[in-house]
Amino acid sequence: MSSVDPKKAVTFNTTNSSCPIGEITGKKNINERKEIIMNQNEIVTEIVNFKTINGISDNELIKIINNLDTNFLSKTKGYIDTELIKGKEEQTWIIIIHWRTITEATEAIKEFSNSPLTEEYRKILDPKSVSFHFTEQIQTWKAAQ
Repeated sequence: MSSVDPKKAVTFNTTNSSCPIGEITGKKNINERKEIIMNQNEIVTEIVNFKTINGISDNELIKIINNLDTNFLSKTKGYIDTELIKGKEEQTWIIIIHWRTITEATEAIKEFSNSPLTEEYRKILDPKSVSFHFTEQIQTWKAAQ
């Protein structure tokens, strides 16, 4: 595995001005957005697009995401599940995370940004490539059994 400068670990800004919840509601104030979404009682999907730094293999990333899920996400209030998707471009990935509520999702992001349990993941991210947003789950379909 390549060596990574811990000072370059990615952090996520969750202040009112940059919280992406407005993409769902169109509201500018985070408290207004939270209130609207919380009243919907719908599952919230977080979609994170990112690239890894050079030298991180697919297997290394999968191991890091597995550790992230085992040590942080699965122990976080409101967490439902995670899906990792490989993008078409080199070192491009998408993580899809489902949360019970937008409040739990935004609290998890705050914890994520400061937790030593997420540092391994944050260190392998290309900071300029990271983007994320929340969407509201409207309907699901499952295969007949």
